[in-house]
Amino acid sequence: MLGPEGSEFRRTPYDLEAAAQAVRTSGYPQAREFAEENVLKIPTAEEAMEIFERRAAAG
Repeated sequence: MLGPEGSEFRRTPYDLEAAAQAVRTSGYPQAREFAEENVLKIPTAEEAMEIFERRAAAG
């Protein structure tokens, strides 16, 4: 968080398994795969940068 006093790191607890279960039972196509690959799997910093760089290059 950035404020008048400078920056401060904050963390919000998040129940990944509950979120994944909500996705799995949503009825959306490929929900199980999405939950496994995008909710439960946390990318490394390098993987995240690669994804963001590809998106930035694509415009």
